[in-house]
Amino acid sequence: MPENKAVTKQKQEQMQKKYQEYQMIDQQMKQMQQQLEKFDQQVQELSSINDSLEELKQVKENTEILVSMSSGIFVKAAIKDTKELLINVGANVTVEKSVDETKQLISSQQQEILQYRMRLMEQMQLLVNHAAGIEKELTDMASNN
Repeated sequence: MPENKAVTKQKQEQMQKKYQEYQMIDQQMKQMQQQLEKFDQQVQELSSINDSLEELKQVKENTEILVSMSSGIFVKAAIKDTKELLINVGANVTVEKSVDETKQLISSQQQEILQYRMRLMEQMQLLVNHAAGIEKELTDMASNN
């Protein structure tokens, strides 16, 4: 009988390790899901910017607009140039780009994010498969008791 208890204890320890591994994978998948949501939000924001840039082409110079200063605070301003935009490239450096060049830049950023998203989805699928394998192992171990 003592030998049987040792086998049972060893089996319980194995099951506990498998369950901990399963929990770690589950946590990783939740983090990946949050990252996917951020990617989706970024793609949506870039799409909205692209739409705004297309609308900007139709705006006449000296058209009065409202510029957001912060949440709920706006200032009136007039559009002086709809042909060239100033793009922040980092370290407080800006470069002039046309609306079409800016739209190409935005589209490029969208494609890059979508590629990251696809890679993350592939990694997540690997984790899902691994978690399913662990779940099956746990079920098999529990049913052999």
